[in-house]
Amino acid sequence: MNRENISTLFRSFFHKHLAPLGFVLRTPELAERSFAGFRQGITWVFDDRDADIATFGCHGFWSFTHEFDDAAPHIGLGKYGAQVGGSCTPLTQMLGEITEGTVIESFQEVLKDDLPELNRLTSVEQFLAEIESYPRSKHALIGRDKIFAPFNRAFCLETAGRKAEAAQHYLAISRFLENDASLLAARCKEAARRRANALALDTSQSDSKERQEPVSRVSASRLDVAAQTIESELARKVLPLGIHPSSVMPHHFRRALEEKVTTSTGDFWRSIDPQEFLDELHNFQPLYMKEVESQWEESDSQPFSDLFINEIRTRQFDEFCAMYLLSISDSRRPEDDGVVFDLLCRHLEAADEETHLMYLELDGRKAIQHVRETMYAIEAHNASATV
Repeated sequence: MNRENISTLFRSFFHKHLAPLGFVLRTPELAERSFAGFRQGITWVFDDRDADIATFGCHGFWSFTHEFDDAAPHIGLGKYGAQVGGSCTPLTQMLGEITEGTVIESFQEVLKDDLPELNRLTSVEQFLAEIESYPRSKHALIGRDKIFAPFNRAFCLETAGRKAEAAQHYLAISRFLENDASLLAARCKEAARRRANALALDTSQSDSKERQEPVSRVSASRLDVAAQTIESELARKVLPLGIHPSSVMPHHFRRALEEKVTTSTGDFWRSIDPQEFLDELHNFQPLYMKEVESQWEESDSQPFSDLFINEIRTRQFDEFCAMYLLSISDSRRPEDDGVVFDLLCRHLEAADEETHLMYLELDGRKAIQHVRETMYAIEAHNASATV
């Protein structure tokens, strides 16, 4: 397989699947389509300079059409040629013998995984809505570069007509980069100042009227009924999660709890009914949770609900065992993980704690380290509470 063969295969793929969606074949390696303020592309890379191992990969990207549009066919401005003017889907490269079958398979994966992502993001308003609804997922949309990701967001605001907000963001960027002497920072700072000055000429925009409140916050603001259970109260503390549904993992809810409330009290996790907590999350933001589980079903064979409940029950196990160890005096508490494991086995059996015993047996001795960490956190909490 050589570059010419791959170009032929890509051209066939383009005519069949991409041209009907508005893409044009810009180069033999790049199919592209444009929207107001940004362009999207599907591109492939091939390297056969090593006689023994060739590499091939294909993926999608989007790049904002400002001064730093550096996606294909341009060279990335970031470290090691990384793209900074937008973002992309993961590039999975195949190694070894590259055949017609592997190339076609890669194109089909792009069709299945990457193209739906591109089809979902067809306006700067869509980018902004997702950034504001899911701020913790914003880097998947505007990139991770600390210099240019804020510039990309400001450009989206400007393109969307939210000029007052865009000007504020550009000014914040120029101040943030004031002491950064790198060439790229200087270029970004100058571009931000230039755009801020141009936008300052238009003072008719009202920042407060332009800002679009995220759907999740609207839902929260309409809630005027006090929480009746700990699970419903925690659901309202955790949501909005700030992460796009396609990126949500069960542990994100556990981490959100640890950020919003004190979980090292010694009885916090065991006071929660995992299924009721999940139900309350659905009650509070049904559309969001439905989308989370729907996205999960497409990528994982095990139901999201099972893994979510397991996440909570694992913490309950750690907490239960930690409290038992704390009931033993320091002088008598064993240090060896193997001895602690046997001690916990006997205690859980005697207490008829079948679920906790199952977790201990599944994880084996590696569970002891997590139990110790929970124990130390509870000790630290108790010590601070008595000061």
